[in-house]
Amino acid sequence: MQLRTVLASVARRWYLVVAGILVTGLLCMAVQTSAPEKYKSQASLVLMPSSQSIGDAGNPYLYLGGLSEALDILIRKITSQPVMERLLANFGSASYTAEPDRGTSGAILVITATANNPEEAMALLKAVMDETPRSLNEMQESLNVAVPARITTMSLLIDRKAVPEVKARTQLVFVAGAGGLALTLVLSVLVDGLMMTRTRKKEALKKDTLPDDETSPMEGRGTAENAALRSRTLQARDPIMASSDVRPGASRTKQTSQEATQTHEEIPGVLPLSSGSS
Repeated sequence: MQLRTVLASVARRWYLVVAGILVTGLLCMAVQTSAPEKYKSQASLVLMPSSQSIGDAGNPYLYLGGLSEALDILIRKITSQPVMERLLANFGSASYTAEPDRGTSGAILVITATANNPEEAMALLKAVMDETPRSLNEMQESLNVAVPARITTMSLLIDRKAVPEVKARTQLVFVAGAGGLALTLVLSVLVDGLMMTRTRKKEALKKDTLPDDETSPMEGRGTAENAALRSRTLQARDPIMASSDVRPGASRTKQTSQEATQTHEEIPGVLPLSSGSS
């Protein structure tokens, strides 16, 4: 469908567009007020190399680049289904995510907890933070890694309180608004197409049922004027012919009588017969 056709349909059915915009606005307000409030809290952990690898006088921050593989394995461990079911058993509809910090090249883990209230979000965040070093230790213990050679974790940043999550609600409002406007546009075009088709059918049916001898008022007026003009012209030329146009039978009789009289006058030696002669 061409853009010009869509714009023409919207212009003809502008009242539907206005009504759709109003309904969409009300829908966005309803979503804004009825969407459940969500709170989130975040914390960052960094993997530290083992004391055996850096020595007594070594700097552990110089060895963070080689721990990316260990971080990926740890994320898979704490986000596995058994661990998540165990951690979320007491938090209802709360959830959490664990992912590497994309803004740095070091082995930094970012944990985000989301819940319906700030207290629950902070409690879940603490539970995941406690689970992370425990899972890391279990992974190394299963491989019989010596304690001095094991990787450890260190907390970097921890939110003191949970904050409202505005992003999810904004996304819901945006989806509701975009869907409402799109539906308004589609309905306006469809209604305009149906109404235009019905109008064309009515016009075609009216033309088909119109009688052939039916004339418009302007055509009838023109015919009457032409007849009056013709009558005046005939009257100016021949009064008898003009009167014959009005009374055909009487004019024909009068014309026959005049022709008979003229015939008797033109024949010499012939006298008209009277009604009393034998």
